[in-house]
Amino acid sequence: MPYNPDRINIHELTVEEPEKQEGLPFDPERDITEKGWNYLKSEFESQHDGNLWFFSYTASQLKILDPLFDLRITPEIWESFGDSLNAIRHHTVKNWDNFSATAARMKIIDNDKNLNINQNDWRSMQQKLDKLRKQRLWGAFAVHAASMKILDPRIDFKVDEETRRDMIKEIKNETTFASIFAEHAAAMKILGIAFEVDKFFWRMMQEELKEEQAQGKSFSKLAVDMKILVAEEVEVTDKGLEITMPKPKEDLKQGIQHLPEVKQF
Repeated sequence: MPYNPDRINIHELTVEEPEKQEGLPFDPERDITEKGWNYLKSEFESQHDGNLWFFSYTASQLKILDPLFDLRITPEIWESFGDSLNAIRHHTVKNWDNFSATAARMKIIDNDKNLNINQNDWRSMQQKLDKLRKQRLWGAFAVHAASMKILDPRIDFKVDEETRRDMIKEIKNETTFASIFAEHAAAMKILGIAFEVDKFFWRMMQEELKEEQAQGKSFSKLAVDMKILVAEEVEVTDKGLEITMPKPKEDLKQGIQHLPEVKQF
């Protein structure tokens, strides 16, 4: 039979399946185990009626991981948070990065509350930031600046391209402690200094998260930072810290079921 380019040999036809897509490297519903959630809620309950100094940590992290969780913040608890700020403000040794972090946690817990941060507070936090910039301690700079941005999203930190490169270079050298990498990288993302987190770092964070949950250790800060890193968008607005998670991908089976029936010839 003479060759006819318009004729197709159906025996040589192949149907290509859609390429399998990996899921998100972190999903709170998938990666926080039942044991982990129980530990976190138990920690919350014990601190709610006891150690209110640590309670702001747990409450703010729960608010990010599960925005619908009822934190049950009473006026007395909020007053104790304010006392914590005053204690830092009037302490002999001034720790203004701790002040900004404590105030930022309060803002995450309730964005509408007035924290009564005065001009001296802002000036002192800015001086601390300038010192970190001068020392080129970019991880600590990012964490402190992110806290300040949560307190006031209008702040312009004047991070030029050279500084961005230096910050990213420093954080990528943190290959030992997943929690430190996650904290610094998440802070940078809050500041709008995002970079692609490769599989090595995701694997490092996933392993530490799994280990901490299995051993009954506090894991919520790492989980919060991982949620920020995996988010589609992170921004600080007048409404507070807003985290937009990626929409779940459509089930591939829905696309496959419409393929034509395959027959053998």
